[in-house]
Amino acid sequence: MRLGYLLPLGLVFLACAGPELPTSGEDVDAQIMSDLTPWQAALLEMKLVLDPHDVVARSMLLEYYFYRGPKKLPSRPEIEAQSEHILWLIRNRPEAAVLSKPAGRIHYILDPKGYSEGKKAWMDQWQKDPTNWIVLDNAAKFFMHQDSDLAIELLRQGQSLEGDNPNWPEQLGRMYALDIIGEDSTEMKTELAEKALVHFEKAYDLSDGRGQAYLLTDLAKMALTANRYEKATGYASAMLALSEDSPDWNSGEHIHHGNLVLGRIALAEGDIEEAKRRLIAAGKTTGSPSLNSFGPDMMLAKELLQKGEKEVVLEYFRLCAGFWELGQDRLEEWSDLVQANRVPDFGGNL
Repeated sequence: MRLGYLLPLGLVFLACAGPELPTSGEDVDAQIMSDLTPWQAALLEMKLVLDPHDVVARSMLLEYYFYRGPKKLPSRPEIEAQSEHILWLIRNRPEAAVLSKPAGRIHYILDPKGYSEGKKAWMDQWQKDPTNWIVLDNAAKFFMHQDSDLAIELLRQGQSLEGDNPNWPEQLGRMYALDIIGEDSTEMKTELAEKALVHFEKAYDLSDGRGQAYLLTDLAKMALTANRYEKATGYASAMLALSEDSPDWNSGEHIHHGNLVLGRIALAEGDIEEAKRRLIAAGKTTGSPSLNSFGPDMMLAKELLQKGEKEVVLEYFRLCAGFWELGQDRLEEWSDLVQANRVPDFGGNL
């Protein structure tokens, strides 16, 4: 009785004191939800006790728990609450938009039991309606980083249902590209890049102008990894031309990665001066949401360091500091190592 009496007052406070709240699952904005206070999140949890079918409230909470992660390591209760909401949605609303986002996935290391239950729930939904492309897409995203073979199987089935939708080959390309990470065998990396390239090219052919522009970075990188230098040069050159002719939000990505691909090709062909010029050009990018957050690509810098080209790499670090505010400390640390004639461990920036 006390909960039923207090909850309406709490929800009035939530609406008045917090950000403007969405009215449908499609309207859930990640930034707004990440700004919820713990008190507001607790009120939403209470609301679900009375109305467990409120998909909007569950979506809001999932975005809140997920985006709190970078600010604060999630507690065990928060991890379990997040998994509980995801499992409920998979079992009852498998088409929910939030399940297509990172906030709608259970990490198998943080919650192995929850991941196992989520896997079974998605398999049940797949068996129940194997032609529902939204379910296939959401399920594939759930398995993307933790069960790539299953994700690929789901994506291939989706592609068989919607052969003219570029989403399926694009995601298949990303699956094979992800598998390259951590692969030690050069031969296997080349093989995976070939597979990714085939799918990205199919997605490119099925896409419109904006979709094609978005895919150019993936196409250039996979062509380079597959040692298809002519194709890689073509895609990288297209990126740079597009950044000049039709500058948009993606121009910073194109300037950065287009020059790096051309620089790595030049280095592979023995033209060190051209590789150095391209590294500096890549550092002069205006940045992008991704580059500003996760930082620049350091592969060409590492390859030049291995050739003894220290000064150009230090200049590249200085240029990168202009857009990578979150990485200032890391850039300083790398600079110190390079000045000491050491090659830094660039980690995820490779």
